[in-house]
Amino acid sequence: MLSKLASKRRKPYYIVTSADALAEKVVEQQTIETHLILLKENQQIDMHELTERMRELGFQEVDYVYEPGQFASRGSIIDVFSYSSEYPFRIDFFGDDIDSIRTFSVQDQLSRERLTEIRILPELNSVAETQTSLLALLPASTSLVVRDFSFVRDTIGRIYNEGFSQQALHDQLKDATEMERAAIERQMRSETTLLTASQFAHDAERFQLVEIGHQPQQTPNASIKFDISPQPLFHKNFTLLRESLTHFQEQGYKIYLLADSKKQQQRLKDILTETDAIANREQHTDIHTADAFIAVDHVIHEGFADNKLKLCFLLIIKFSTVSTSSNREVTLREQERLQLR
Repeated sequence: MLSKLASKRRKPYYIVTSADALAEKVVEQQTIETHLILLKENQQIDMHELTERMRELGFQEVDYVYEPGQFASRGSIIDVFSYSSEYPFRIDFFGDDIDSIRTFSVQDQLSRERLTEIRILPELNSVAETQTSLLALLPASTSLVVRDFSFVRDTIGRIYNEGFSQQALHDQLKDATEMERAAIERQMRSETTLLTASQFAHDAERFQLVEIGHQPQQTPNASIKFDISPQPLFHKNFTLLRESLTHFQEQGYKIYLLADSKKQQQRLKDILTETDAIANREQHTDIHTADAFIAVDHVIHEGFADNKLKLCFLLIIKFSTVSTSSNREVTLREQERLQLR
């Protein structure tokens, strides 16, 4: 990811991260640029110069590549495992021209995907003289979307204070003079790989901030309000599900049922059809919840209802048994049962 951010031909990226990850400093862009090897298909480059460059960057030459930081040279092929890649690269040369570039599996050494361009990076933390925050690598046009800015800032501050332990200070400061103590403290703080809360807040100032929550960090220029409620907890109770579907129907909601497969959706429809028949017979009603929803062959983390747009998304997963309000059990084949989340 860092190599892509350092690229001069930046594409739009979405970075999803956490306060714990943001608390750690990363290498500066200049360090990335000076230690980056950029290779392209059909590029002309001397194989010997390439292997020498990788040795200079700290790559270890081995017979077979199996972990980041290694490379192997065999005939017209160079294998290299970059620290910025999930899989190692296999670079096939024709003379001094790169004929093809592929990723390959460490386990069976078989090729996976052909690429037109790759970035090779060594382990940068050992060569970086200074480090900075991830935000410093982002372009000014970046938008930060944060659930709770104060929480993120305070979490980063807590992590920094815990990392800058009092024991480490005590060991170095116990015999130092006052002037030496001040110098040691400054040095320790500059060497730490953790970000301070104030530095994070300062780096975030140059971006457009979108906060999700009820307590914005600053007075917002604009606010967007959402009227969303979580999916009810059905606890395998199809009577409760039927009541919820009936409620959403009566309120004019468009209902989507999310499941992993069409089989799950059909099984649920069969169960609801039988449940409808039992309830309609006992309550003298004529409600058909089995036809109340639109089936979707994808799932999300959890279901919800948008009360403004009148949209409802219900999520189902596999389950074992289903009970009705009359204590009857809806029977399906043992291997084909569903569970409501």
